[in-house]
Amino acid sequence: MRIRGVQRMRLWGRMLRNRLAPGALILLYHRINELPTDPQLLNVRPGHFRKHLEILRKVAQPISLREFMNAHRERRKLRRVFMVTFDDGYRDNLELAKPLLEEYQAPATVSVASGYVGENREFWWDELERLLLTPGKLPYQFQIRIRERVLNFDLGAYSTYSVSDAKRYAFWNVAHPVCPTSRHSAYLVLYSELRTTNVAARDEALRELRLLAGDGATARADYLAMDRQEIRQLRNGGLIEIAAHSVNHPCLSCISPAEQQSEIRNSKTDLEKLLGIDVQGFAYPFGASADYDSHSLHFVGRSGFDWALSNYPAMASFHTDRFQLPRVLVGDWNGPKFTHFLREWV
Repeated sequence: MRIRGVQRMRLWGRMLRNRLAPGALILLYHRINELPTDPQLLNVRPGHFRKHLEILRKVAQPISLREFMNAHRERRKLRRVFMVTFDDGYRDNLELAKPLLEEYQAPATVSVASGYVGENREFWWDELERLLLTPGKLPYQFQIRIRERVLNFDLGAYSTYSVSDAKRYAFWNVAHPVCPTSRHSAYLVLYSELRTTNVAARDEALRELRLLAGDGATARADYLAMDRQEIRQLRNGGLIEIAAHSVNHPCLSCISPAEQQSEIRNSKTDLEKLLGIDVQGFAYPFGASADYDSHSLHFVGRSGFDWALSNYPAMASFHTDRFQLPRVLVGDWNGPKFTHFLREWV
């Protein structure tokens, strides 16, 4: 009861602060799709996304990040406005999200990891899921080397992961306190290690795992990033702006300053060549304060970006550092749950 009371007081404190201090709510999405599993909690089903937009239009005004930055420069106060953002650049942003954004006339910004554009490969966290949490076989025991470390795994009875296993545990995601199988435990260990290593070591570890799994399958179509033409189509109509999101989606604070500079600067160059425009925005991969550092901030500014998106819950105003704009992560919530979430912010 005491813990709940403290949480309730914090909630009311935040709600009061948001009522008294004008600001803009920046929402963070990744995918809009119907998927069998969602271990990283990145997906929102189309029906839920439609409901989100419908509710948002009733309580707040949609604006673009470009409009927000104009107000930021002019130090104008904003109240009851929201912005929609997407990270990574999944194909479903074009196929399923854009039609709904157009229907509700809600501007959006899509931050694209340029190294995945047009590639017939899944984002690294999705490939890890495919190799461990979809039907297939792995050795009972195996090792994966990640730089200087050798990780040992014992899958035991789940060396073979059946179709029925995949269906039985489809509910699982990283928020669950218990791993139902040895494969889920291995997934969490490898995800944590790959998230905090450099791109070369990450790719080599995934190559080792592919060899162990005998995996030569084509990447799942529903998990691909957009290709070059699709990104141009996404931008057509002017409702959606494209921002950069690094080249290979590493945790920036986990790699060297030289690697950070390359990831940040080249992502801007790649997208500008593709679109023929000045790409003004950047979104830090993962985006929490521990996922980027002073080098990241320096290189974002020196690369010519006008603003950058983080991932921490707060309202944005003209007082906010334009290179650390806050965003609130949105879950796959139905209408009532999304309405409850909005009461805290709008």
